[in-house]
Amino acid sequence: MNTELCVQDNIPLTASINTVVNEDNIAEDIAESSNQALPINEDINEVVNLCEGHVFSSWEEVDKFVKAYGKQRGFGVAQKRLERHPDGNIKHRSYRCEFSGHSQPKKKVDARDHRNRKSKRQECGWHVNINCPKNVSHITLTTLDDKVIEGKVSN
Repeated sequence: MNTELCVQDNIPLTASINTVVNEDNIAEDIAESSNQALPINEDINEVVNLCEGHVFSSWEEVDKFVKAYGKQRGFGVAQKRLERHPDGNIKHRSYRCEFSGHSQPKKKVDARDHRNRKSKRQECGWHVNINCPKNVSHITLTTLDDKVIEGKVSN
């Protein structure tokens, strides 16, 4: 007699009631069954993967997941755009790499007043669009542009 415990990626994890459980097998099963659909705990170093069509249950989960993804790949994530439904709920949110865009120095006419500084802006193309349509209960990643510039900050 099998009792269903958990389903992840359409693979049921089952255990027999009459089976003797071995602690070594439990650790292996847990390691094999962990995936991106689990809630993110920022204290644990998990492999975080994003893909178009990924579904989230809340905007807090989206925020944690996207920030963990950027941290794992060596860049910070900034919120770029936010749109709301007329009732105030979030409709659309965009995230971008902290290194996106290009530097626009605000130099004055007098050259003696210039500060010679480098900018961290390096036109990194990484960005994510996430949407929550009005009559839908889930949040979906709709666009993922995964063009990341390696070795970003140069002095």
